[in-house]
Amino acid sequence: MEDVWIVDENNIWVVGQIVIPDPDSSWNGTGFETFNAAHWDGSYWNLSRFERGAPLNSIWYFSENDIWATGGVPIHWDGEKWSFYHLWNMGILDNNDGGVDHIWASSLSDVYFVGRKGSIVHYDGSTFTKMESGTDVDLIDIDGTPDGSKIFVSGYNYIGELAGKSVILELKDGTWERLLSSTGYFGDIENDDYGRYMSVKIFGDIAYFTTGATDLLKFNYKRRELAYIPKNTTILGGKQLESMDGNDFNDIMFVSPLDLVFHYNGSTYFQDEYIDETFPHELYYLKVRLKDDIAAVFGTTGVNGFIAIGHRN
Repeated sequence: MEDVWIVDENNIWVVGQIVIPDPDSSWNGTGFETFNAAHWDGSYWNLSRFERGAPLNSIWYFSENDIWATGGVPIHWDGEKWSFYHLWNMGILDNNDGGVDHIWASSLSDVYFVGRKGSIVHYDGSTFTKMESGTDVDLIDIDGTPDGSKIFVSGYNYIGELAGKSVILELKDGTWERLLSSTGYFGDIENDDYGRYMSVKIFGDIAYFTTGATDLLKFNYKRRELAYIPKNTTILGGKQLESMDGNDFNDIMFVSPLDLVFHYNGSTYFQDEYIDETFPHELYYLKVRLKDDIAAVFGTTGVNGFIAIGHRN
């Protein structure tokens, strides 16, 4: 699984690559069936195939008749059919560009797709337009203000010639500018290098970034001020946070791949060990989503994927 979207407690979508045994397979009953989405209706998970059934990276849900997903290219559900937008064949991207894997939108006519090799594509409700990012680093997360006036993107390369390189991009007056950059996973905080930038989330005037060199980096984009929480000064303890999501600055959840789930209430951190105590497997957390009083956490056991849905009392 790669992404999850919470509509309400009886309407949750996950996307990725979902492989299950297929007992009816002609391959001696030992074959597999592949899906790229699953829907929780409050009682059961129902498996689905979006468009061609290829693995998906992200989902953005406006309504049951207006859903975007990505798997290197955008695909869209209009309530009747899926439309597949091959950005290279359309002349939007060229052979030097990478696919788009992540989505953020402020409205139906303001949708951003970001991905590999620094690729950024904007959709205005009718037309796709390539935007120059100024980087070849793979872009892995994006978030913006509700009106779309301020947007930040994080990027990091795990392998290849740019391995260890990381960036934060900021959209200013329609142009992407590099706000921060790093040359290694752990950075060099004394020289304003905050290491790997992963998750991005905006609350009010502040953009929050999970980094490799700090527990959390905060940027007040109106005052142009940076502040950070040093490692090992909170319960986060330098756990290399993989993902975060929240309702507001005093209601944020974090996950670390090191079997850890945290919640921040604006003043203190709480480590939630319920999932680890409930499931016997060693868990590797990848992403968290929080909407109102519903949280979804997913990751892998190393062999199988898992998703845990929680409700706040």
